[in-house]
Amino acid sequence: MLTQALDQLRTTLNDDPEFIYWDAVLDVQSDRKSQAITKLQRCLELAPDAPAPAFTLARLYVQTEQLELACTLFEQSIQNSPDHAGAWFALAQARSRQGEISRSEYAYQQAIALEPGHIPAVIGLAQVLEAQGRWTEALEQLRPLAQHISVESQLIRLHVQHAPPAQTQEYLLGILAAQPEHVQAKHLLGGLLSSAQSERASDAYVRELFDGYASRYDQHMTEQMGYVVPELMAKRVKELAGPGPNELLDLGCGTGLIGAALPEFLSTGVDLSQAMLDLAVGRNYQHLVAQDINSFLVDCAAQSFDFVIAGDTLIYFGALDEIFRECMRCLRPKGFLVFNVELDESATSEFQQTPVGRYTHARDYLQTSLQQAGFTEIVMQKIMPRREAGREMAGLLLSARRS
Repeated sequence: MLTQALDQLRTTLNDDPEFIYWDAVLDVQSDRKSQAITKLQRCLELAPDAPAPAFTLARLYVQTEQLELACTLFEQSIQNSPDHAGAWFALAQARSRQGEISRSEYAYQQAIALEPGHIPAVIGLAQVLEAQGRWTEALEQLRPLAQHISVESQLIRLHVQHAPPAQTQEYLLGILAAQPEHVQAKHLLGGLLSSAQSERASDAYVRELFDGYASRYDQHMTEQMGYVVPELMAKRVKELAGPGPNELLDLGCGTGLIGAALPEFLSTGVDLSQAMLDLAVGRNYQHLVAQDINSFLVDCAAQSFDFVIAGDTLIYFGALDEIFRECMRCLRPKGFLVFNVELDESATSEFQQTPVGRYTHARDYLQTSLQQAGFTEIVMQKIMPRREAGREMAGLLLSARRS
């Protein structure tokens, strides 16, 4: 009945821009993007100066990776409504994704001028300043809003990645003096003080880190950091796979970037962050489980999977012996473990916590630990997993077979 009424209205009001706009909004809410785009384009033909259709269409263009068209419409929306802070913010994000950093910076500044407490805009401005090597200016932008958790997290990250170690240590100790159980500061101090080092990042640290990172993880990692681990890992898995169907366990699956690259596998994804898992829905996982990987592996029935993979997951663990043993138990005969780590060629210890909160591993330690767990056919490939703070990271992609 409702559908028939809408169809009749579409016939009688096909030249009414207001009706067409709200009809397009219904399509947006039902995830019918292409239909919504067509209707909004028609709406703007009839009412070129209407700010709401321009803004809505621009956001759809962003979602469909038509960034230049999006920017043109955000600018049109701003011309018609100069005080629209949301349009300035959206324009800044789109310009940043295009790599137009100076134009992004200006748009963020306009959004903040119109809405000084706009936390995402302040963080966005800090990030584009950092991208230009102006990290001290980024700190100054963030400090007045340090009481907000997301801003404090950015302040900590900027110190860890850019400030001299002594300055970072002093900053973290200051946080811990006020908040002795501060999860992030407590863990990161271990990368600066040997007495504070741990054998792994705590569940609380990892969950807090990725719950706050989830919404921008894919775009930031792939577009700004040149992240290639999912691509490289999927390629290695496909090379090793026998006739299907193959069952795969993705430890620390995050937003499901690897699962999206392995549609032919029957995959189970496990992650501590529910916010990350929510974004993995629809990316070729039969099961998604919110749990820490240690307890999941312990609970897992023996010989359940043909592959166990861990993309950028074991970098949050120093000691890997127990994880390797449990992976061995969960794999079927001749199954494979595929994972990556960060590499320190000059390491004198088996693993080392770094100032950014992750761990590097020595080749000899990985080889010995895998062999002791019962793995054979160990292959190590040197990779550059991503860039960080303008530097190329060193890493290893490994595969090992259950004997």
